[in-house]
Amino acid sequence: MTEERRFSPNSWRVTGLVVALLLLIGVGIYMLWPAPGGGPVPVREEKPSLVDAGTRQRIDAWLEQNHLNPFGDAPGTHYTGGTPLYNEHTGERRDRYEYILSKHPELKQAPGRK
Repeated sequence: MTEERRFSPNSWRVTGLVVALLLLIGVGIYMLWPAPGGGPVPVREEKPSLVDAGTRQRIDAWLEQNHLNPFGDAPGTHYTGGTPLYNEHTGERRDRYEYILSKHPELKQAPGRK
């Protein structure tokens, strides 16, 4: 005589829960596993400013006197990407002082000099 084995409804629930738990663990491991070639993004070193120290001091004083943000614009100005110095299309970054001088060329010369 052949004996039939049947699973009870509770055993199916337990089996389903174990399978679901294993799937969740597998997805978690997949999400946390580092991507090939991944790792920290190298930080680009800032190039030293080509603008001389005297001009930089004059620009900083001018920004403070005129109550402007660090980029020479009104406080509260918002920029795509958070800064006007980074071009998202080309990946290039500009020096802050060179950026300000491109917008305000009158700051290139010291007062009283022509």
